[in-house]
Amino acid sequence: MPFRYGIAEMKRMPHVFVVIEAEIDGMPSRGIAADHLAPKWFTKDPDRDLAGEIDDMFAVIRHAADAVTKLEGASVFAIWKQLSAAQGTWGSKVKFPPLLAHFAPR
Repeated sequence: MPFRYGIAEMKRMPHVFVVIEAEIDGMPSRGIAADHLAPKWFTKDPDRDLAGEIDDMFAVIRHAADAVTKLEGASVFAIWKQLSAAQGTWGSKVKFPPLLAHFAPR
């Protein structure tokens, strides 16, 4: 069943699943997250093609995954704050809208 949001109509979409393994307080931890990759949700740009928008979302996820492996902090929240800042800085450099650049750490 199609779903319309803004300038887009969704009939199907890709999904992404992310698994993270970390050591927290000396104990191994594992988390799994998933989300839809909905074109036009972050950019609202009628001139962009859908495949390009999905590629941009994957670029954001890849950057966040790479960046977080280099971070350390006293808490998960502290690491998240660092990651959010890193995503914002990187997103500005590659000229991604802030909403898109911060998609991965949210």
